[in-house]
Amino acid sequence: MAFIIYTPTTHVVPAKDDELVYYSVTDLAKRHGRAIKVINNGKAKLERLDEPGSILYVVGHGNAGGKIGAHGHENVGARTLVRQLIAEGLPVAPQNRITLHLYACATGTSVRTVYHLWRKDPYAQRFAQALAEAGGDNFTVIGYVGFMNSSGMFSVDYHMQDNSKRNFKGRGHGSGDAETITFDISGGTFRKTAGDDWQQFIEKRMHMQRRNSTVLTIRKAA
Repeated sequence: MAFIIYTPTTHVVPAKDDELVYYSVTDLAKRHGRAIKVINNGKAKLERLDEPGSILYVVGHGNAGGKIGAHGHENVGARTLVRQLIAEGLPVAPQNRITLHLYACATGTSVRTVYHLWRKDPYAQRFAQALAEAGGDNFTVIGYVGFMNSSGMFSVDYHMQDNSKRNFKGRGHGSGDAETITFDISGGTFRKTAGDDWQQFIEKRMHMQRRNSTVLTIRKAA
């Protein structure tokens, strides 16, 4: 069994660049003693995942459901991430099923970033489709509904200006507390096998002294 933590960046992300990504990787590694930390530098050797029970965590910011990456480093869309992982050795059709966690904010949520009707499909869905189109077989892909912090807690109400109002909860990485959606990739096709449909909304709130605040909220689709 291999447990690999991957950041889609060409260099290691230090705490001074991005505390959330650095401490998320650190916390995951602590919770899984044999974890291997890798980056997108041609040396990830993701073929090691073709062992029974193997797990791959892709860690980063969700960038409003658009890309996964880190401050001051690369941010990649779903199709680009699939190409990266395959180039780094991810077997397209492994003999043993690989579970792949897209551990970034709102990868399991349909997101819109401005006030119009169009929404992006969840990052996890777009990734699963791209992996299937690449011939993927024998994968489980998990997307995270809420906004995640560095210790694995999550929130569905994210106050942009005030950290104390972000309502994080949960017991940490791997606890199963966070809402997720799950896709199965088999024989070049993909389908959702677990989880509800979720949507992100943007709320503008007016305060005294002419101060405004923005809150991102995630709710089940009607």
